[in-house]
Amino acid sequence: SRREAINFVEQQVRGELSSLDFLEEEEKNDDAEVPSISLPGALEPISKVHEGATSYLESRGLTEQDMGICRVLCLGSQARKEDSVVFNPHGKVIGSLRGRFVIPIYHKGSLVSWQARVYDPNYSGKQKYINAPGSNQKHYFWPDIDPKSDLVILVEGIFDALACNKIISEHTTYCTFGKSVSKEQLDILRSNGVKGIILNYDLRDAKDQMVSLANRLKK
Repeated sequence: SRREAINFVEQQVRGELSSLDFLEEEEKNDDAEVPSISLPGALEPISKVHEGATSYLESRGLTEQDMGICRVLCLGSQARKEDSVVFNPHGKVIGSLRGRFVIPIYHKGSLVSWQARVYDPNYSGKQKYINAPGSNQKHYFWPDIDPKSDLVILVEGIFDALACNKIISEHTTYCTFGKSVSKEQLDILRSNGVKGIILNYDLRDAKDQMVSLANRLKK
């Protein structure tokens, strides 16, 4: 049930905040410059044509509607090899979009990054993800929505956030893109009036990080 799901999350390490004033005070500018990020031009919305990607996402429990919510993209069938190559800001090749799906990341409606993930379940390489060159996902959250209350749930990945938001409607769950929360992310929460945080990272390999962050939040 919904209440059981909330109770399960609340069993994880929880950082209760009377405020987020422990953060260093600095002048906030809602019109701060957003990084100039663009999506690779050879991408198109995911469809049944992209069988490998859709099969993987369905195995992760995503429905067609979920894929639309995430705005999942894949290389088009007419994409050339050179269209799939990803370069860093210095012109060095860092990977390819072939065999990956892409999820764009927005902040206040502006594209600030994107994340490409391998969909082959048998992939054994070290580069499972490619992030948009020149961007820093740790400055933002996914999804790009306002919190429903002054209590939010933080999880590691986009699909974790998607699943949690489908189950728990009282509070908003955000993906922090990893097992830590940056000062920039905490600033966003403070600016949105958040006073409580539930950390729901994977205890198998993030227990120390969760405890550390909880201690930071209580100071």
